[in-house]
Amino acid sequence: MDGFPCSMCGACCRQWGNVPADLREGVVPDTNGVCPHLTADNRCSIYATRPAVCRVEESCPLGMDMSLWFFRNLVRCDELHRLVYGSERVPLSR
Repeated sequence: MDGFPCSMCGACCRQWGNVPADLREGVVPDTNGVCPHLTADNRCSIYATRPAVCRVEESCPLGMDMSLWFFRNLVRCDELHRLVYGSERVPLSR
């Protein structure tokens, strides 16, 4: 796997209010719990400077295999997608 297969659905950004405050790096969710930097087309308006918690590859715990880390994050992605949209996410085709 080259990089984390983000489908850019925005589900994680729409649950920003559930991210622990100490991991948000000062990015405060709006009144609906959504990241204020999420654009209408599910893009991040601060992508280059987004918080570390948003950087899957860079947040892999020391000593953990990257494929396991990606798998754990994909499981969480599916959970968030079901919570936000009521269905599993559609994987990004490569």
